[in-house]
Order: sequence, then structure tokens, then C-alpha cells
Amino acid sequence: MTPRVCIIIPTYNRAHLVPRAIDSVIAQTVPDWELIVMNIGSTDNTTEVLAKYVDSRIRILTIDHTSKTGAPIMQARQMTSAPWVTFLCDDDEFLPERLEYHLREIERRPDIGATYCFGEIVHMDGSMSPHRSRHLGAEGNIFNLLLEELFIPQTIICKPEYFVVSDDVEFSDWFAWLTLAYQTRIGCTPRILARFHESPGQRQRRWTLSEQFGHTHDLYEHVLKTFALEPEQHRRIRQLSFRARSDELWCHIPWPFRCPFAWPSRELADLWARIS
Repeated sequence: MTPRVCIIIPTYNRAHLVPRAIDSVIAQTVPDWELIVMNIGSTDNTTEVLAKYVDSRIRILTIDHTSKTGAPIMQARQMTSAPWVTFLCDDDEFLPERLEYHLREIERRPDIGATYCFGEIVHMDGSMSPHRSRHLGAEGNIFNLLLEELFIPQTIICKPEYFVVSDDVEFSDWFAWLTLAYQTRIGCTPRILARFHESPGQRQRRWTLSEQFGHTHDLYEHVLKTFALEPEQHRRIRQLSFRARSDELWCHIPWPFRCPFAWPSRELADLWARIS
């Protein structure tokens, strides 16, 4: 059976969690998928856990450990012949009908090169809450909306040629979706079809507010270097970049002196973007 979708799961020392992700793929209501699990040099019993999966649709690849996941994901993308690819974190899961609904949307919308769905967050206490964003549900040409906010959860399914993950910026998922939206129109399947689990030892960086603004500034500068933009887009990104930098510097101002510098910095950013 020729797979219509390739799912990529990178994992490192998650032997106790990765089975949930794999089992959620096996439970899909459509059978024509391919799963590539990238074991990135795990030192726990991940290798033994993965060896228990005997299914011709599942490929287990073991590579040397690296703290960056972009290169392994791109390596897996190049190994598939499926016309569509998607990504799954090793501690998250698909709901059973996720691929079915995505493929249905793709067949209905030949103009799109990607589609995404809604997701819900499973908290440590077992409670669940939906992923929220003011732009969630937007579709079509959403590049400009993504410049303002990373509102798409990690539920994208797209054509392989549009699937690009970079380790050059800290907000790599944000840049990946910007790259995607720059190249193609994106559809939306307005259903909760994925779960994102909070878990002990979760691999996520805890940035200070200053660091978040700094990484956002770096992201915008990377966008300016990467894409051929319309003049209005260029001005808007320069404005957002300058705002992020001024907000980063504002974080270093002692509390008693912050208020007088807050809004002038934003107004200066707007003025500088208009004349630059």
C-alpha cells in the first residue's frame, strides 16, 4: 500500500512516553500512512521499546545524539515518497480521525499545500483546555497573520517540498510555519484532532521575558534575510523587529523608570519603520 501521509516522530530518552505517540498513529482510521521514528541517540531503553513495534508501515532510525532536531527531521522528510508529511512530538498524540479529516480537506481543496487542525492541551493534573489564539481558524494566505503571532499549533500536514525545519533560529517552529505560509495557501480543519501533553522533564526552554523579545527580534531579522518581501511587508517586519528589540531593552530598565519609556519606544518603532 502506497502511503498518502508520512508522520515523523523525533525522540530522545522518552521510552515512557513515545509509545503513546506511536500508538495514536497506529489507531488512525485510515491505514495508508508511513511512520518514521528518529531515535536521536537515546541512552535509556528507547531502543528496546521501539523494537517491539513490528509493522511494515513503521521505520525506526537511530542516529547520533544532537541537541538540534531540525536536521534529523529534514533527513526523515527526504526519506519518504508520501505526497504529504506531518510532525508529531514524542510526548503528544493524534486523535483517531486526524489523518482522515486532513486528507478529506486536502481532496476538497486542491488549491492548498498544507492544512492544520485545532488541538487541546492536557495539563499535569489531567485537565484539558483548547489551544487558543485570536487568529486560530484563519486560512488561505496567512503569512502576514503569522508575522504577528504564532497561532498555528503543531498540527500542520503539508507537501514535503514545503516542510522546512531550521535550527538557525530559536523559534524554529514559528519560522517553519512562516516558510510554509510564504510558499503556499494553507487550509484549516476546524476540529480538535490532536493532544499536547504537559509532562515532567518536558524539553522546553524557560526563557525570561527579555530573552523572548530577543529571540523574536532575531526571528524577524532572519525572515528579512530569507524571503523576498513586498515593500509593505518589509516595513511591517522592520517595525515588529524594532519593537521586539525595544521591548527587550525595556525589560532591563528598573521598574520605577519603566512607564515613561514604555509607549515612546513603541511609537519610535512605528516612526522608524515608516521612514526606513
